Amino acid sequence: MNFLSKIDWFLDKEYISSPLDLSIYRMLLCTVLFCEMPVEKWLYDAPDFMFSPTLSPVIWLTAFPPGFVFTAIHCLMVLSAVCLFLGIKPRAAGISLFTTLLILRAFAYSTGKINHDDILILVILILFTFSHWNQYSWSKSAQGAQTPPTGSDGFPLAMLAFVIAFWMATAGWQKITTDWLNWDYSVVYRYVFNHHEINGYDSEFVVWSLREFPTWLWELGDWATIVFELSGLALFWKRRLLSWWLAAACWFHLGVHVLMSIEFGAAISAYAIFVPWSRLGLAPIVKPSLPVLLWTIPGLVALWLLPFSIISTGVVWLAPIIPIILILKRDQAQP
Repeated sequence: MNFLSKIDWFLDKEYISSPLDLSIYRMLLCTVLFCEMPVEKWLYDAPDFMFSPTLSPVIWLTAFPPGFVFTAIHCLMVLSAVCLFLGIKPRAAGISLFTTLLILRAFAYSTGKINHDDILILVILILFTFSHWNQYSWSKSAQGAQTPPTGSDGFPLAMLAFVIAFWMATAGWQKITTDWLNWDYSVVYRYVFNHHEINGYDSEFVVWSLREFPTWLWELGDWATIVFELSGLALFWKRRLLSWWLAAACWFHLGVHVLMSIEFGAAISAYAIFVPWSRLGLAPIVKPSLPVLLWTIPGLVALWLLPFSIISTGVVWLAPIIPIILILKRDQAQP
């Protein structure tokens, strides 16, 4: 197989996924995004001197808009997420959700603070709005629509695999070109120490690790971080290798969260699209049966009432468990 044939296989066949798994993920993603409505409340009172947008949909503005504009965008975003969850005009809902989320992020990023993992959610929305993730939905089930055939175009997922690997590699490259690999001190130790002493992060584990971890272990953390972040570019060509890498990424993000209190809920929500959710027993949620309705609707309301930071933290802590469950299920299925 020549190089061009390998590229063609990668783009079309390597990441073929079940429409059922993609549809389950669509509903799970909408659930997370549905809970994001209160996230940008601070923009309501942001002073205009902080508004300094670069190339973005809000570059033509000179100041933050009135608060009711943010409220309208938030409401439209939530409505779009609900419609995409239910499968009501899914392509229009996906475009609307992408647009509203992009505008909100553009206003937030105009202050200079950019959360790069949020960009992955925007990439997913633009790649999969016209994909097979719309084939199973409550709306189609209510209309008595026929079950779609199995099999799926692998192109959107292959492109997402490349974007995630490239996104992670840019973080590793930035570290290489700065003083991250400084032999005089550990940058990881410095970050953890400063977060504890200056920002007042008083986790018992952080206090213990600062006291007990040897110097060589902190230095190993510096090198392991760069190797891990760059290795995705060598692994994303094969779905199996990327799956193991993303499973390791969940543990990596959990470690960063424990030591530095940095949340990667949005990034992990993006990784979740590679999970075969139907193997975890979630296939029934694509049909609006009475049991599903009884726990889904109250659950969505309860999640919406929770602060998003709690939901994001929950995602970070629960994500490493999913690969373990899948491995155990696979072992149980083998004779």
